[in-house]
Amino acid sequence: MVESDNKEQEGGLGQSSIASNLPISGYNIFTQGGQLITKEQRKGKRESVRSQIALNFILGFFLIIFMAMCIGWYFSFTTNQFKDMLVTISGILGGPLGFIIGFYFKGNTEE
Repeated sequence: MVESDNKEQEGGLGQSSIASNLPISGYNIFTQGGQLITKEQRKGKRESVRSQIALNFILGFFLIIFMAMCIGWYFSFTTNQFKDMLVTISGILGGPLGFIIGFYFKGNTEE
């Protein structure tokens, strides 16, 4: 009788008494700021961060292109100078842009 009382106090079978009292003790949960975070909530947060990174990079890419066009207009660039500037900018930022967009949409299709 005493052994069974001790096992109940310990939570039985290696579980803590707190985890055994939770109705969702079988799920993978974490605490953050006193709130329980489930896998689905973490997945949603990860997706939100992923989309924010992709959106910010795309907006930054077009902002840099726009700034380059404004600088070219201010200094009265010729057509060839505009072309060279845009080719240089797209060559530098095009690879990371393609990687980020590909990674983001690959993550969307796995659902």
